[in-house]
Amino acid sequence: MSGIRFSIACLFCFALFAGCRSVPPIAANGSKPVFKVYVDSNESSVSDPVWRQRRREVASWMADDCVDILSRGGCDASRATSVDPSSYPGAYFLKITITNYRWRYMGTTLDVKYILTKGGKRIISSTDGCGTSRNWRNCCRKVNTDITDAIRSELAKGNR
Repeated sequence: MSGIRFSIACLFCFALFAGCRSVPPIAANGSKPVFKVYVDSNESSVSDPVWRQRRREVASWMADDCVDILSRGGCDASRATSVDPSSYPGAYFLKITITNYRWRYMGTTLDVKYILTKGGKRIISSTDGCGTSRNWRNCCRKVNTDITDAIRSELAKGNR
């Protein structure tokens, strides 16, 4: 019986702390900006079909994760279905392009370039990257967090 109580207590603590991951707000003045996220796997730069599939998988996961981070930051975020920013008038369009992705038994490296636009105006454009000996998702999460932090900082300056 005490084993069951201990398991329930552990589960409760995990749920409490896992649900309390806070993300600093991106939205200012109570507004809820709209973001469209597109991650380009850049698979045409790779000849091996296995690596192409891995890049597609990474791009898909990164897009979902970035949407999640932006949503938790108070934004109305979703994946873009078109690579054309003019398809989303009034929305911020974030395009992330994977420039390098390597997965080996000893670790993962990921390099990206990204651009944030709104109404045809470039707001921020930069590169980022990560290397880790842990799971590839950790690398993607780190890059997404860096990108959303850069967006938060740029929008806080008033560049909207």
